Formats: sequence, C-alpha cells, structure tokens
Amino acid sequence: MNAKKSLCLLAEALAELDGKVSRQLLVDYVLGNKSQAIKAENLQEGELFGSGDEYDEEHYNSVIDEALSQKLMAEKGGNLLLSAKGKKAVKDVTEEFLIADESEDEQPEPVGKLSQDDTPELDLDPTPHESVGSRSRLKIHLIQAVDRKVALDDFAEQQKLDFHEVLDMVEALKRSGRKLDISYFLNDVLEAEDIDELNACFAQNGGNLDDAYDELGDVYSPEEIRLAYLQWEK
Repeated sequence: MNAKKSLCLLAEALAELDGKVSRQLLVDYVLGNKSQAIKAENLQEGELFGSGDEYDEEHYNSVIDEALSQKLMAEKGGNLLLSAKGKKAVKDVTEEFLIADESEDEQPEPVGKLSQDDTPELDLDPTPHESVGSRSRLKIHLIQAVDRKVALDDFAEQQKLDFHEVLDMVEALKRSGRKLDISYFLNDVLEAEDIDELNACFAQNGGNLDDAYDELGDVYSPEEIRLAYLQWEK
C-alpha cells in the first residue's frame, strides 16, 4: 500500500499543530483519540483532528519513521517538527491536492512534492472506504478558494458538490472558529439593499433562519437567505 496520503496528512497535521509536539500526540490527533494531552490543549477542535481514523497507530508510527528517514520531519527532545523540506512539501500538497469524485472508488491522491514516484511505499494494509480526511481536505480547498475570492457556485461545480454542501462547509468552518469573509460573493448575488433587508430580518428575529425563510421566502431563494445569514452570523 502506498503511504503517500498518510505522509501528507501527518505533515499537514504537524503544521496545523504549529510545531513541536510528541509523536504520540500527533498520532492521537490524526486518529481522533481524545487523550489527556489532546484535551488539555483543546486540540479536538482542530481541522484535521480524527481525519486519519481509517488506519491504526502502528500504521502512523511506521509512516512517521519514513518521514524522519526522508528528512521531512525531525525529532528533537522527544518532539517532532517539520523540516524546511517538510514545510515546502506541505505547501505544495495543500495547493495542489486533487479530490476524487465521491462516486468513484479511487482514494484521493496528492500531487506535488509528496506524490513523486520516488516516495517510498510502506507495506501496510489499506482500508477501502473513504475517510473523513477527504472532507477535511475539501475544507482546506474551500478556505483557499475564499481567500482567492472564487465564486462559491464555481467552487461547487469544480468539486462536483451541491451548492448547499458548500454552504454546510462554510457553516462548519465558521462554527469551528475559522473566519471566512464571503461578502465578495454575496455582493455579486444580491444588491446592497437586499442584504440590508435580510440583515434586518436576522437582527429582528434573533438570527432564526427558519423565521427568515417564512418571512422572506417569497422574495429570496433559500440559497440567497442562507448565504446572507452565513455572512451576517458572527
């Protein structure tokens, strides 16, 4: 089994954890184990927490050993950290990750520094089902798309998603504490006075989305109302 995907995930998780953490904490993080150390730092709220739960601890320890041998990571004082080579590899992967169609059986494969043919493979047992990891990577793509001011309907089409699925991800990211400014897209979809009317409705009903649908559903589409709500909601 090719371990490139797991290698990418561990490197990205280490970057997300911002530096020096123990091997055990990193493994617990990608597996979604709520260990004492994880809970002490409130790391269970992280984007990649539990995103590698299709494999086991032994698998990830083997992949970490491989990352150390490739000098993508280093181990100092019992803690892991990304090397300069590892940081560059993570940047390449997050910029160029290909998401497979969810209707296909193929697992998503990264391209970039960590997907070169000379990346060693580990003889580990794969699991056929798609993991939450691909959803986490979709969120990474969404964050990057918003930063670049890509139209959300274009993003949905590119990723073969229903528009409401994209709005679901925006909502999940905002509720996890991620700041997303989608006003650029909202301003293309609605006029300023329409946005003001919707914002006034949200303010009056205490942010009750169902009430907004009832009150303004004959004027605006559900997508327009929800989009305005996601930008209004703090």
